[in-house]
Amino acid sequence: MQFNLKNLIRFAGKIIPGDLSAEHDIQRRRRIILVNVMILVGVLNLIPLGIIAYFKNKPTLSALVMAVCTVLIACLIYARKTGKYTVSTYLGISAAGVLLYWLLVTGGINYTGHLWYYTFPLFSLFVLGSKRGAQASLILFLAALIFFMIDFQSSDLASYSRDFKFRFIPSFLVVFAFAYLFEFMSEKDQLALARKNVELNQNLVELEEVKDALQKNQDDLEKRVEKRTAELQDTNDVLWQEIDERMDAQKALIESHERFLTVLDSIDADVYVADLKTHEILFMNEHMRASFGADFVGEICWKAFRNETKSCNHCTNDKLLDEDGQPAGVYVWECQNPITHKWYTNYDRAIKWDNNRYVRLQVATDITERKETEQALRKAHDEMERRVVERTRQLALAKEQAEAASKAKSGFLANMSHELRTPLNHIIGFTELILDKRFGDLNEAQEEYLNDVHQSSKHLLSLINDILDLSKVEAGKLELHLTDVEIRTILENSLLVVKDNALKRKIKISSHFNGIPEKIKADERCLKQILYNLLSNAIKFTHEGGKIDLEAKLSDDPSMTGYEIQGKPDGKFRRDKPAFICVSIKDNGIGLTENDINRIFSPFEQTENSLSRKYDGTGLGLTLTRQLVELHGGRIWVESKGEGKGANFQFTLPLIQLKERSAA
Repeated sequence: MQFNLKNLIRFAGKIIPGDLSAEHDIQRRRRIILVNVMILVGVLNLIPLGIIAYFKNKPTLSALVMAVCTVLIACLIYARKTGKYTVSTYLGISAAGVLLYWLLVTGGINYTGHLWYYTFPLFSLFVLGSKRGAQASLILFLAALIFFMIDFQSSDLASYSRDFKFRFIPSFLVVFAFAYLFEFMSEKDQLALARKNVELNQNLVELEEVKDALQKNQDDLEKRVEKRTAELQDTNDVLWQEIDERMDAQKALIESHERFLTVLDSIDADVYVADLKTHEILFMNEHMRASFGADFVGEICWKAFRNETKSCNHCTNDKLLDEDGQPAGVYVWECQNPITHKWYTNYDRAIKWDNNRYVRLQVATDITERKETEQALRKAHDEMERRVVERTRQLALAKEQAEAASKAKSGFLANMSHELRTPLNHIIGFTELILDKRFGDLNEAQEEYLNDVHQSSKHLLSLINDILDLSKVEAGKLELHLTDVEIRTILENSLLVVKDNALKRKIKISSHFNGIPEKIKADERCLKQILYNLLSNAIKFTHEGGKIDLEAKLSDDPSMTGYEIQGKPDGKFRRDKPAFICVSIKDNGIGLTENDINRIFSPFEQTENSLSRKYDGTGLGLTLTRQLVELHGGRIWVESKGEGKGANFQFTLPLIQLKERSAA
C-alpha cells in the first residue's frame, strides 16, 4: 500500500504542474495547475460515478459521465502536447457544466445530483477568472432557474419541492459570491504585484544608470582614485550579482538601496543626495563627512556646503529633469568650494528616492591639483608670450636696421657702378678700334687676346649695368615714366632684337597675340628690357633646333585680389572685364627643377641644372626683371615640368593703374 501511494504521488507530481514555461506569469501558472488538479479530481470522481450509474440502471447518465470523463482526459492530453490551455479549459468547463446541469434536472443517483451543482462556481471562477467564471456560473444558474420555473412533469426528470428551490437558489448564490469575491480580490492582488514588479524594473534601470555614471566618474579620477578602482569594480560586480538574484519586489528594493548607500560610502569622492524642491540634504557619504568635518543630513545644502544665505546662482536642479519631469541625464560642471577652498568636478543627476520622489545625486571629485597645474601652465604660457613679444620687437628692430643697411649698400653700388662704367666704355671703344685694324694690322695672337679683352669687357659692362639698375630699384631711385605704349609693336620689335641669335642656332620663334589692346600704360624702356631679358634667356637655354613661343592675351590675375583701381579708369573700361595683359615666353630647353623654381628670381642665383652649368650669366637678369614687373604693379612666375622639359616664363601687367588695398 505504501509503494502504491508513493507511485500515485509521483504520478500526480508529473500531471498536476503541467507543461509550465518560464514565460507564464504567476496567475497563468496558478490557473494551469488548477486546471490539471480539477481534471485529475474530476476524472477520479467521474469514473466511479459512471460505474455506479450503470449499476443503478441509469445508462444515459452513465454514458454522459463517461463521455465527460473522456473529454476531460482528451483536454488534458491536448494541453500537454500543444501547451494551449485556453481551448482545453473552455471545453472542459463546458463539458462539466453540461454534466452538472444533467445531474440537476435528472436528479442523478438517489436525487443527489444537485449537490454537484455547487462546485461549478468554485472551479469555473478559479480557472476562468472573475469575469469569465462569473459569466459561466450565472449562465448555469439561469438554466437552473428556468428548469425550476417550468417544472416539467416527466418521470425521467427530477421533481424538487418549493422549499428546496428556495433553499437552493440563495445557497448557490452564496457559494458563487464567495468564489467571485475570492477570485476578484486575488486578481486585484496579482495586478498590484505586477505593478510593483514594473516599479522594481524601473528602479533597477535607474540603478544601472547610476552605476554607469559612477563608472564614468571612476575613469576620470587621478592617481589617488586609481588605487581604489579594483575595489570599486569588485563592489559593482557584487551589486550586479545581487540585482540579478532579487525576486521579492519590496525586499529587493530595500536591499538594493542599502547596497547603493554602501557603495557611495566606499567611493573616494564627495557624494551627497538632496531634495530637488526643499534642498534638504538626505545623504552624505563617509568621504564627504570627512571633508567637511560634520554630518549635515537634514540641513539645507547651500547653507551647509557653501555658507550661502540663499539658493546658489549655479544650482543645477532645473537642469536635471526634462519637460516631462523625467531625469535628463548627467550634468557635469566645475566649481571651487568656498569652505574647503578646493576645486571639484561635479556629476549631477536626478534619481528616484523613497515615495517616488526625484532627488539630486552629486558626485564631486577633487581636481585641485589639476587646477593648480593648469594655473602654473597658464602662467608659464603668459611668460612665454611676453618673451615672444619682446623677441618679435627685437627682430623687427633688427629687420629695420638690415633694411637701412641694404638701402645704404644699394646707394653705394649705384654710385660706384656709374663711376666704373665710364672707363669701361673707353676700354671697349678703343679695343673695337684696334680690332677694326684702324691702327694697323694685327697678328693672330694679338687679335685673339684683344677679342678676349673685348668679350670680357662687354661681360663686365653687362654685369655693372645689371648691378646699377638693380641698385636703383632697391634704393628707390628708379622712377617709371608711364606713357601710352603700343604693346603689339614692342612685342614684335623684341623678337627682331633676338632674331639674329635665334637664326644662328636654328631656333624657331612663333608669336600669338589674342585680343590685346593697342596701347597700355607702361615704361617703354623697362618693358623692352623685361622682354629682352626673358627672350635672351629662352634662346640661351634652348638647344639648337628648338622652338620658342611668345604669347600675349588678356586675363585676370587671381593673386592680385589685394589691389584696387587707383584714380578714375577710362570710361570704356568695365570692372567685370579682364584687368591684366599676360605675356608668356615658352621654350623647350633645359627646363627647371622644383628647387630652381623656388630660387631662380633671387639675386646672383642661377640654376643648378647639370645642363645649365656651361652657360655664362650674372644671376641678376631675372631678379631685375622681377623688380621691373612688380614696379608696374604686375607679377612674374615660371612653370616647368622638370629638367629637360622646357620652361614657361609668364608675367602680367595691369591695363590701368592699381594701388594696394589697406587692411580691413
